[in-house]
Amino acid sequence: MRQRRPSEPVTRETFLRHYQESERPLRTYIWCATRDPHVTDDILQNVWRTLWVKLDQYDARRPFTAWAMGFARIEVLRWRRARARSVEVLGEETLNRLAAAVEERADDIETLQRHLDECLAQLPAGSRAVLRMFYAQRLRIVEIAARFRRTVAAVEMQLVRLRRQLRECVELRQIREKTA
Repeated sequence: MRQRRPSEPVTRETFLRHYQESERPLRTYIWCATRDPHVTDDILQNVWRTLWVKLDQYDARRPFTAWAMGFARIEVLRWRRARARSVEVLGEETLNRLAAAVEERADDIETLQRHLDECLAQLPAGSRAVLRMFYAQRLRIVEIAARFRRTVAAVEMQLVRLRRQLRECVELRQIREKTA
């Protein structure tokens, strides 16, 4: 079967712009599928490499994010097969639904991430540190409590309050943006 030729040649600059616009939805999908920031980075790098190598197969008349998401699905499935014995791994149908949902809401994800970043910037440094340790570094609450010399219950309550505060802040920004 012959490859369809793109409607126009894709330049390096065009590829980088398309990839930059698609990176957050790709990262979101991969992270949701793996729940591991290091694995997410590795898979995303593999996706980038594959996209670059197969760039001549890209049809510029079609959405780049959808094309890239196909390669992300393949890489996640490869990762999943390698970890098939793990109970943490999502099923193939769930991964496909997740990819479709992320693809469909790519613009929303970008907007939500921008709002979240703005809300996070308003938090005190200590609160941001707790969130970073829990979500980015994936430390257990016991470890965070030890680092801050606090009780586990206090850190758990802080996380509950921070999540609520961030959710309310993001929702408020969404409302303001829609009514502006």
